[in-house]
Amino acid sequence: MKGIFEITGGSVAGARHAKTGKNNQDAFIWRQTDDLVIAIVADGCGSGRFSEIGAQIGARLFINRLMKAMNHNHSIEPSLELSRQLTLEDLESLILKTAWRGERIKEHFQHFLFTLVGTVITPDQTILFHIGDGVVCENGKVAEIGPFSNNQPPYIAYGLIEQSPEGFSLKDLKFTIYFTGPTSEVQSILIGTDGVVDLVKAEKEKIPGRDELVGSLSQFWENDLYFKNPDAVRRRLAIVNRESVKINWEEREVKKEEGLLPDDTTLVVIRRKNLSVCKTSEDERR
Repeated sequence: MKGIFEITGGSVAGARHAKTGKNNQDAFIWRQTDDLVIAIVADGCGSGRFSEIGAQIGARLFINRLMKAMNHNHSIEPSLELSRQLTLEDLESLILKTAWRGERIKEHFQHFLFTLVGTVITPDQTILFHIGDGVVCENGKVAEIGPFSNNQPPYIAYGLIEQSPEGFSLKDLKFTIYFTGPTSEVQSILIGTDGVVDLVKAEKEKIPGRDELVGSLSQFWENDLYFKNPDAVRRRLAIVNRESVKINWEEREVKKEEGLLPDDTTLVVIRRKNLSVCKTSEDERR
């Protein structure tokens, strides 16, 4: 698949988190071989004190399990379920080892509450899947997953609890397949955490401190720069989310524009190597 698809991605902390001193609680990771592409984004529970721990570690545990499962069984859906179960075993072992006293188990469990949105691409089949909320996009068709009641999505680690939290069934705690189709028809895939919803909504707004518009989500699979420069996606998200302050000395007035991404925002984009429109933003032309 290395000769067919190219991948890029990036992440920024949300404006709300930056103001309160919180870390970026999102994570992203991908693996690409000659005959397989797997990409994952994870979003740690916003109310968790150290949810970035669970998102970063959990995403890596899961993708490693899924890579092994796919190497032994090229049927995607059974591999997803097996990987979910094995990841839960990994998380349980990690929680028990780090929570060296019984009363700390619940505290450490809270660190490992995170959503997962991902894709698997084989030579024959492509699947988009999720546990929890986020954004998925297949061939330009953008869809929001969620939101859930009280802004509380299901987390994969809820599978460790004997009784599902109120409002969630056992089905909610397993992977939902959003899309499945032949890889031959796939031109582009985007997966994102729920912060991407704000990015989509801001499409026609001006970037703080500039006359340039944020632009459509399609820029991330149409613009070559995002695939040539590994930091380009993060940089673009950071520009959209930076605070602008202008001082009018004559009027003795300060004009402040807030960043447009209140929540942590993370996305991974996959496209066919021949899919190129070469669009450039004003920032890239400078």
